Amino acid sequence: MISSGIASGLRNAKNWSSSAAAGFAFLGPDAIPEEIITKGAPHLSPVLQPIAADPMKFNTAIRELLKYSLIRRDTDRNTDTSLYTLHRLVQDVQKDAMDLDIQRLWAERAVRAVSQVFLHIALDNWQLYQTLLPHAQVCANLIKQWNMTFVEASQFLHKMTL
Repeated sequence: MISSGIASGLRNAKNWSSSAAAGFAFLGPDAIPEEIITKGAPHLSPVLQPIAADPMKFNTAIRELLKYSLIRRDTDRNTDTSLYTLHRLVQDVQKDAMDLDIQRLWAERAVRAVSQVFLHIALDNWQLYQTLLPHAQVCANLIKQWNMTFVEASQFLHKMTL
């Protein structure tokens, strides 16, 4: 019953909002930094790339997800960064609606987007590093689960060991 309500909300959300929810489904559910979407945009779906690049369009997409209570937006007071939370059930419903090929595609996109941000932060930027770490750990598990062998996955795992 609850999962059918979530699925209905995802169907009602506009295409780009649904794509954002799909991307969020392959990250840690809590404190997802906006940078993963905005700076990782080149590695996300073609639908999301122009949205993430335009703050007005991005906020419209996020409002659509907020309208259906699919995500929650908070602000990190230390960094003034927007953080998003996606309920684990929403993640599960989103993944269950995908066949294995689509799950792999979104898992790779998530790894590439997190890698884009993670590989370019200075190790002395502990605030962002700490915020990204739970998502990096999820991505490390995705790399193992899906046996990902692309260059960014290797570089990402290497940086995680530093």
